[in-house]
Amino acid sequence: MATERMKTLEQAGAVVFVLEALLPLLILTWTLYRVEAVHDVRTQIGLGLALAVSLLGFVVFRNMMSELGDVIRSFAQVGAPSGAAGPAGHAAARSGRLPRPEPRATVPGVVGAIREIHDAHALLATSWKREATAYVGKPVAISVTNAAAPVVGTLLEVTDQGLVIEDDGERRGVIYRRIAGIDAHRA
Repeated sequence: MATERMKTLEQAGAVVFVLEALLPLLILTWTLYRVEAVHDVRTQIGLGLALAVSLLGFVVFRNMMSELGDVIRSFAQVGAPSGAAGPAGHAAARSGRLPRPEPRATVPGVVGAIREIHDAHALLATSWKREATAYVGKPVAISVTNAAAPVVGTLLEVTDQGLVIEDDGERRGVIYRRIAGIDAHRA
């Protein structure tokens, strides 16, 4: 299977902009043309102003996505293991040094996988893996996002994908993306 090329936040932002701003403006223009109102000067001025505001919004939105991407890449570079090369440790993730989070970080629809989100997940996985290693064989309480109570048990294994915990003879897995905290548990 061919690997899907990941997009940057800026590229994903451009797709979102087209879907939310330009496409509706084009539909409105087509509708005005069909009802023969596009020839009115006031309509043309309104469409021109709408286009100008949309383009201004695009510039602001793209700059915001660019800065957000830079921040995420900076965090990923700080958390990458020594010797990691490439933007945001992306080459290190491909070489196996950083765990690849599963399932892959994607945005639904036409946007697809976004590199910075993938890198942020890889950074979190590396951080949780490093922290969890000290608790192997010990009782832990793992706070999980969107869960009412923490997962409590003995930490059996730290894998590239997540943690394996045993509680009353039952093994449970928690992926790194869902972890909100790891604490020693006192029974």
